Amino acid sequence: MILRDKVVLVSGGGSGIGRQIARECANEGARVVAADINQEGLDETVSGRTNVSSRVTDVTLEQDVSDLVSETLERFGRIDALVHSAYWTNPQPLLDTAPEDYERTQRVILKGAYLLARSTIPAMLRQGSGVIIPIASTHSVVAFPNFFAYQVAKAGLLGYVRSIAADYGPAVRAVALAPGAIQTPALNDAPENLRNELVDRSLTKRLGTAHDVARAAVYLISDDSSFMTGNIFLLDGGWTAM
Repeated sequence: MILRDKVVLVSGGGSGIGRQIARECANEGARVVAADINQEGLDETVSGRTNVSSRVTDVTLEQDVSDLVSETLERFGRIDALVHSAYWTNPQPLLDTAPEDYERTQRVILKGAYLLARSTIPAMLRQGSGVIIPIASTHSVVAFPNFFAYQVAKAGLLGYVRSIAADYGPAVRAVALAPGAIQTPALNDAPENLRNELVDRSLTKRLGTAHDVARAAVYLISDDSSFMTGNIFLLDGGWTAM
């Protein structure tokens, strides 16, 4: 168990990729705190796992985030890894993107990333180590039609990890984990022809899974990735190779 006794905080832990990361980290011996706005989803994440706890948290609210981090530190005394998986978006091109949708996308992805890091980095500096892993996307590096707000936010996470690594290394590492097309409930609702196109574009000829992403997160949290910081870890089935 390569994460034995590490303390891992996961936003967006109530569903999808965030839930699977929380579970895989727990399977590897970590003590995990899953945060989400969805209590029902958190209950499912925690179910049957003694080393996973949860807290309902809105990552766009400073007090919510501060309370989450304070309670985690009070309980465990440290935070070894922060995984920011929470997101929201309404896919549209720029001219069709309502200001409130643009702002909400940026708040959840980028403001959430900022508030979480702002609260956890002091603890990581005190303990002399820590890693911050925002869940970025292939949208961070290549463009897809009709995803304006989402792509702006996900691209911003690359500047986020570079800045954290430059300002707070070597104690704090920061790596953007960037999945491609992942088999999640959201993608299950997409038209079949779109899913087929995504498979065809992949060099692996399959969609990724939440398990694939979670295993990558485990690696980035572990000491095996200690020479990685300030960069992007692409997990896209070869999409960006073409």
